[in-house]
Amino acid sequence: MGLCKCPKKKVTNLFCFEHRVNVCENCLVENHGKCVVQSYLQWLQDSDYNPNCTLCNHSLQDEDCIRLTCYDIFHWRCLNQSMQRLPSNTAPAGYECPICSRSVIPADNAAGPVVEGIRAKLRGATWAQTALGVVSMATQQQQQAAAESPPGAVSQRLPTDSVEMTSERSAVVGHLGHGVSKKSAGGGGGGFRMAPPPSTYGQQQQRQRDVDENKYARRPAFTWLAWVLRSGATGGPSASRRAPLSPRRRLLLVGFLVFLASSTLLYLMSTLGRQAAESDPMLRPELNPNIRVQHHAAVVGGVDGARGGSAPEAI
Repeated sequence: MGLCKCPKKKVTNLFCFEHRVNVCENCLVENHGKCVVQSYLQWLQDSDYNPNCTLCNHSLQDEDCIRLTCYDIFHWRCLNQSMQRLPSNTAPAGYECPICSRSVIPADNAAGPVVEGIRAKLRGATWAQTALGVVSMATQQQQQAAAESPPGAVSQRLPTDSVEMTSERSAVVGHLGHGVSKKSAGGGGGGFRMAPPPSTYGQQQQRQRDVDENKYARRPAFTWLAWVLRSGATGGPSASRRAPLSPRRRLLLVGFLVFLASSTLLYLMSTLGRQAAESDPMLRPELNPNIRVQHHAAVVGGVDGARGGSAPEAI
């Protein structure tokens, strides 16, 4: 890694073998177009280089050159002739560098001064037009003529069978109630358009809103009992996960519920009866007119009347 000596002072790993300086891609295209340039690590491993074109073994300074994305450089004439010898149905990846076998045609997402220079060279080559997506002049003229032709000429070339088939299709769709036939103003072939089906989005949204609003609403006390009985009889919402209740289990469940209801009823009756007995004045001795209560104090020995008691006396 090093800094390029240009005013931009970019950090780069490219190294010019001839001038022995670090160069960025901008300087590589502008000032070192015919120099042997590779990575700085390769120069440290082997500083020897060949200043001639590998294909023709002539100096690179003699003719126009092209530098590939692998930074190998060749005469443009030599590389063009070498690629033209390949079959016409060669895939874009089949055009390889003669030295490192990398693709001559850059990738679509590649960018940079070197890539732009390669694309500018390849636009003039017939073998690279298909790989670069460049449409030939003949194809462009055909597309332009087809675009400028009047629409009536195209409709006149249509067979009558297609017109009849389209009319029958529009009649069938119109009978179903969802299709609307549509004739062109020029009297050409018939066409139809389909009416959109009724939307159920609003109904689904309303149903979802109702479910959300009633999610935390208070349920009746015996809702769970009805759900249990219904799930036991019909399988319920979880029938796919478990088998429905058998008659014996259903009978046991009903018996348990009856026992639970009876126990609850007896408990309530006993509680209410006890409360009624406590509030009945006839069961209290102080309030019963047939019972007289006399309070007296007994003094035994030297004990004061603190130990006095009361005993009811019935007459």
